[in-house]
Parts: sequence; C-alpha cells; structure tokens
Amino acid sequence: MRSIFALFMMVLAWGISTTSLSAQQPDKMPATQWLAEFSKNWDEAKWEKMFRTSPVPYMRPLPDDDWKARMRAFQGVVAGGKDSIPALLEALK
Repeated sequence: MRSIFALFMMVLAWGISTTSLSAQQPDKMPATQWLAEFSKNWDEAKWEKMFRTSPVPYMRPLPDDDWKARMRAFQGVVAGGKDSIPALLEALK
C-alpha cells in the first residue's frame, strides 16, 4: 500500500513540476510582436462599471478572457529583458 501511495506522490510531483515549468516559459518573440499580439486581442471598449469618483469605467465584465492576452504579453515582454526596452519606449510615443 505504501509503494502505491509513494508512486502516486511521485507522479503527482512530476506532473506539478512539469506543468509549472511550461507555464513559466512564454514563446520567444520580440517585444514588438508581443505588443502587436496584445493590441490585436485587447478590446479597450470592454471597460464598464462606473466608479463614483471616476469619470471613466474601471472594471471589465466577468466573462472577459482578454486578461489572458494581457498576461501572455506581459510575460513575453519581461522574458525579453533589456531587449524589450526600445519597443516599450516606442509604444509609449
């Protein structure tokens, strides 16, 4: 019985470790491509729910999946390191 439990725990630990490693490694693309991908998938018009002191909406609807595109772009740009800085500065202009 112990050997089955130990085997189960080893398989579970292996699965968790490989899943977390693959989730932390975004595709290798230049920052300009990550920003273009984000712009293509992000809909700025989805903001809603006015706040009492803000003249603009501040929340997005609950079934909004655009956050995935935002997180993938953040991860990809950060993974690019210092090479991403010129593209980010250009995007701010």
